[in-house]
Amino acid sequence: SVLNGSGIIAVLQFEIIGNPGDTSDVKLSQIFLNAGEPSATSHDGFVTVNFVELIIATDPENLDFIFDATTYNVTAKFKVAPNSSHTVNVPDPQNITVDERAVWQNWSDGGAKEHTITAPATGQESLTASFVVQYHLLLSVDPTSGGAISKNLDQEWYNFGSTVEL
Repeated sequence: SVLNGSGIIAVLQFEIIGNPGDTSDVKLSQIFLNAGEPSATSHDGFVTVNFVELIIATDPENLDFIFDATTYNVTAKFKVAPNSSHTVNVPDPQNITVDERAVWQNWSDGGAKEHTITAPATGQESLTASFVVQYHLLLSVDPTSGGAISKNLDQEWYNFGSTVEL
């Protein structure tokens, strides 16, 4: 039968395989409408996969964070689908040196240490994991028979900038 009228007469649905931001030519061929009568002309096009950017960083810089189950240790820009969901997390604590470590404090969006984020509908969004740097303080007397040292707060790790009385 012949199609008459106005409006959409055909919908082409196809899957694009690629990463956000990839582009590809689209070549349409062998299009027949109304069983070939009247004939139709194919039109070629260009397809771009839509994406937004999620920028994830740490403060201080170059500490580990986990994005969708993969660990990174530098500020990273992720090209993801608009409104898509992703999981962020941080290892805690993180050793910087033998006597220095970073302890997770918060995410800039107020989320828990591990939480799900939603990419924006357009543009880009930034997220930062903030850490407190701590130092290990272990006291000893040499020779051991020479006396004792005590700290006003008896703990092994102290936040940067803390005052400790000995």
